[in-house]
Amino acid sequence: MAKSTKDKFIPCQVSEGMFKSELAVEFELYKTPFSMFAPKESGVFAGDLPTKGLLRVRVLDKKKGLIELPAETLQQGRRYLQMPVKNLVTA
Repeated sequence: MAKSTKDKFIPCQVSEGMFKSELAVEFELYKTPFSMFAPKESGVFAGDLPTKGLLRVRVLDKKKGLIELPAETLQQGRRYLQMPVKNLVTA
């Protein structure tokens, strides 16, 4: 997922991934926990891991709240989710 000046982010918990090029990411949406291994460049965080951070997502449809994640979730294998765009943050 290419970086954009209009990047949006989901607040999340960030940990070390299995490989040096990835992060383990956890977040909650509608009281449902999601986790994934995402490319390191899709996370924004400061300091040592684990820590709170942000996961870069792409908004595909603002009205429907359709977003694209940088990788599939481990639970459902989903890369696309719906969520209120107002819940996304900018870095």
